[in-house]
Formats: sequence, C-alpha cells, structure tokens
Amino acid sequence: MQLDRMGSEHCDVHFELTSSSNRLTGFRLKIHRCVLGKPSDCEYFNTWAWNMPVCKLMYSDNMVWTPLVHNLDPVFKCPILSGDYFGRNTTLDFEALERMIGGLNLDKYAWPVKVMLDGDQGLFICFDFIAEVRRVKVREHR
Repeated sequence: MQLDRMGSEHCDVHFELTSSSNRLTGFRLKIHRCVLGKPSDCEYFNTWAWNMPVCKLMYSDNMVWTPLVHNLDPVFKCPILSGDYFGRNTTLDFEALERMIGGLNLDKYAWPVKVMLDGDQGLFICFDFIAEVRRVKVREHR
C-alpha cells in the first residue's frame, strides 16, 4: 500500500484465472460493515446486484471499480481469457461510492466485501476484500 500526494491509497493486485468466459452475465457485491477496531462487531449491510451483461458496465466511468479495471494488464475485457492479471499502483474510487450510497459516513466503518461475477457456466470470479476509508487533509504547496 502506498499513499499518494493527494491522500489516496494505492496497491498492487494480482490474480490468476484458470478458465475463460465469453461473457459476464451478472455482478454482485455482498457488503458488511464493521465498527473500526472491533472485527467481531460486524453486520450485514447490503447486496448490490447487476443481473445484466456486465462487460460494458466494467468500463463505465465514475464507478467504484473504474480505476482498478482500467489499470489491469492484460486488458480485462470480454471474452475474458484465462491467465495472470496485474494492476500496479491502482485504487478504487471512494468518491463514486459515496455518490452511490449518499450520506453514509464511510470512514466510521470497515467494509468487508465479497465480489461475485457470473460467466457462461455460473460463478466465474469470486474474491473478498476489506476497505477502510481514512480521511486525510491535504495541503497543496505552491
């Protein structure tokens, strides 16, 4: 994890797909929220589901995942081929997330998320991550 001059956290990602899929047919995010400092104090928050062709949605602008998907090498597009995928110095767009959920204080919680993408034969990709949003005051030096 690295912190850039504007206070955004960046990380490197790597994943391997052992099979291919011609298309993605659905996308689900199962979200929990946990009180910071108390990992046992978690509750179910919501499930967001897109039951539609997802390939174009992945490259939509102003989505939480846009910076990550645009930074993957090789390009992550349909048909999705098996192989190793890398993202260097990548991040998520938490401002887009705040616009989507409106008014929720993201920085008061840790957010365990399960990401599930369906392909030609059912569940194709599944992974978990935990997001913690930290506010950082940034001063521009002129």
